Amino acid sequence: MSLVLVNIQTDPIKIIAYSFGTFFGSYMGSLIEERLALGNNMIIAITDKEKNTVIDKLREQHYPVISLEGKELEEEKDILLITTTRKKKRNVIHLIKRIDKKCSIIIDNAYLDTKI
Repeated sequence: MSLVLVNIQTDPIKIIAYSFGTFFGSYMGSLIEERLALGNNMIIAITDKEKNTVIDKLREQHYPVISLEGKELEEEKDILLITTTRKKKRNVIHLIKRIDKKCSIIIDNAYLDTKI
């Protein structure tokens, strides 16, 4: 960075090249990180109580599902806690959305290692 700022007024191409290099490096890094998809996710899905087939379908696909009962105003809801790898996250979301299009989904990182 200091080399770019030295004599910037005499050579403005430096700042353009530096900016492009920084952008390109960040963009490529994010693409590689997304492809590697290391780590785990916790998916929280809030579904209608009648849509119990979501739980069955997820378990058929061997996804670990914890089911909690909830209530929204007067409607019975199931709160599903699903842990999966980041690579399988989209498959789980598509499976849930095919069954219950109105389902609310929350995704967060999951730390499954007890040595943290």
